[in-house]
Parts: sequence; C-alpha cells; structure tokens
Amino acid sequence: MRIYFESYGCTMNHGESTLMRKWATDAGHEIADTPDNSDAIVFSGCIVIDRTYRHMMKRLEELAHYDKKMIISGCLASVFADEILRLYPTANLIPPQDIGKISKYLGNAGNPKGFNWGVIGIIPVAQGCMGNCTYCITKVARRELKSAPHSWILETAQDMMSSGVKEIELTAQDSAVYGIDTGHTLPELMKEINDIEGDFRIRVGMMNPDAASRILAELIEAYRLPKVYKFLHLPVQSGDDEVLKDMRRNYTVQEFIDIVEKVRSAIPDITISTDIIVGYPTESEEAFQRSVELIEKIRPNIVNITRFSPRPFTDAWNLKPITSRIVKERSRVMTELVSKITKEMGERYIGQRKRILITEPGKNGTLSGRTDEYLPVIVKDGKIGEFKEVEITGVGVGYLIGRVL
Repeated sequence: MRIYFESYGCTMNHGESTLMRKWATDAGHEIADTPDNSDAIVFSGCIVIDRTYRHMMKRLEELAHYDKKMIISGCLASVFADEILRLYPTANLIPPQDIGKISKYLGNAGNPKGFNWGVIGIIPVAQGCMGNCTYCITKVARRELKSAPHSWILETAQDMMSSGVKEIELTAQDSAVYGIDTGHTLPELMKEINDIEGDFRIRVGMMNPDAASRILAELIEAYRLPKVYKFLHLPVQSGDDEVLKDMRRNYTVQEFIDIVEKVRSAIPDITISTDIIVGYPTESEEAFQRSVELIEKIRPNIVNITRFSPRPFTDAWNLKPITSRIVKERSRVMTELVSKITKEMGERYIGQRKRILITEPGKNGTLSGRTDEYLPVIVKDGKIGEFKEVEITGVGVGYLIGRVL
C-alpha cells in the first residue's frame, strides 16, 4: 500500500506523523509523495486557533476529492470528530493518545523497507500536561500528562543516531513535566541522550514557568551539556499578574523573570524564546502595557505573538471578547517592539565566529543552520547535516546571515 502523510501545527504533531510514517514503513508499506498516487492518506491536523481549524477543514475537503482511504490524527481528530465525520463519513480517526493504532488501519504488508529519519528527529516525550489554562484547546485534545516510556525514548534516540540524525528534538505540551508520572525527570533524560555517542544536538521544547521552576537547578546543569542547544522556550503569555491569574497560568510575572535571570546568569548566551497572547478578554490597556514593559525588560531573542482566539470547550470560550480593532492595534505595537529587540539582539553577533549545524534548505538556493544557541543562520555553502564554521556578517528579520569559513 502507498501512503501519503500530511501534517500541520506544532512539533508534537509533526513528530507523531513521523512516528506513524516509520511504523508504516516498518510494516512494509511505501510512502507516497502526493495524495493522488497514494492508496491511503494520513492527515495530522491542528486546531490551536480558529483560523488554523478552518484551514484544516478546508484542506480535508480538498483531500476528500481524491477518494482515498483517509486516516485523520492530531488534535483535530480528538476534538472535532463529529465535524470530520460529517465531511468524511468513512474516515478513521486516531486521537494523539492512540497513534499506535495506525497499524490496525493499515495492516502489515510484510518486507520492511527501512526508515530514514532525516537530519532532524522528533521524539514526543509526553502527552498532555498538568496545567488547566482557560484558553487552551490543546489540553482538551491531549488531556492529562502521560509520559512516554523512558526506555523507548532512549532506544528511539539511539536509532536516530544510527541512521544519521544530527538534531534530536524533545517535544511535549510541557516538556518540564516529563517523567513526573513515571519517576523520571527532563534533566535526567537530557543527560542520558547527551551521553549517546556521536556529534549531534538536542533541542528541548516548550516548558511552562511553574513546571520549569520545580527543576530549575537540575535543568540549568543539563543545559550546560555540550550537545544541548542553549535554547529555552518559556511562554509567559502576559506581563500582568491578574491576566495570568485569569488564564490560570499558575505563576506570577516576577517568578517568570526570576527564572530568566537565573538561567541567563548561569548561561549568559542562552537564547530565550517566549510567547505572548494579546487581547485576552480580561486584558485592560494597562495590563497590555505591562506586557510591553515585560518584553522591554527581559529582551527575549524570540517572541511568538498570538492574538487571542476563543476556542470551543474551553473556559475562555464564553468570555466577552475585546474589540478586534483594539486587539489588532495591540498586536501591531507588540510586533514592532519585538522586531526592534530581535534586530538589536541579532546585531551583537555580527563579526563573531560560530559553529552551525546545517539543517534545511533556505530560499533562493541558500541553506539554513543553527548555532549552539539555536539561532538560525543563512549561508550559501555547505550540505544539510554538516557542521560548519561561519562568520556572522549580517542580520535579517528573525535570522542571522553567515559566511562559511
């Protein structure tokens, strides 16, 4: 059977899609490049905001015209099963917790083909989380924390290294809570993967401040490991304590600042990435200004800005929304600030020499690599999967420009 895979959304979704692709290959099936030359389509959909959800449903309508066996996974399958089945009554749905059932729907074709992970290997280390944010439909889809078996993670990492993977991405809805239910910890896992033989890098995914604070000392030590990217994704979401309380984020602004300062004190060059939601229904103009002041104070390298999008089945669904005009203006103000800070943070690297791992093609024949701080660098020479010494010569919007030495 020839199977076409298509996935959208977060690293978790893409990681789960890759695992299903591996299991299909192990079972002897072939991977199709396009839906029209396939026998079955496996679609992993995202629903994080309403615009994304509508795009997913439109794409499903397009795929339905191919009249192929359809298997739908991701958060989309978990939350919107009824809507999907009205569109595609014969579809097989696999929620994120049950991706192993792909074998049931595809069967065993015999003669394993062998699987190539590529340069980047994604390992979902846990499902769900221990939070209960008022706006989060992902929690509705992925539910309570369930960590992946520790031994399976290490075996998968070893398999990736054996096949030539150069970057392992550990991903979860909240990476910092990994292992709480199984007696393990994220720093322990980082160390064990770091000890695998080979020249590669480890990228640790998003973690919430309240969970990170519980393991902070051990986490800082783990970030010192030579193969771990010095990259911390720590979403704050708002710079106002009352809004954070309304969101049920379980930490204060000062607690977030304390984490950032402690990590930067120990690892000065670490890249800090954070997330901001503008226009949460209880965000006053004063509250928004406090978010602006927070970003000005901590000066993160990366800020992901999202306009609040009410999602069904969440507590924030019934809150009275802020006028769209106001939300758009706040988003504009925050985006301009972040662009300014990002450019200034990038300019300090001009003239420095960095070792990068080339991970993917860029635009117009260029290549994109990552420094040890996980900063993207665009270069003209090299091959995907190679480490290269470069000199930073310029700054673009959200990336550095380098010259291979």
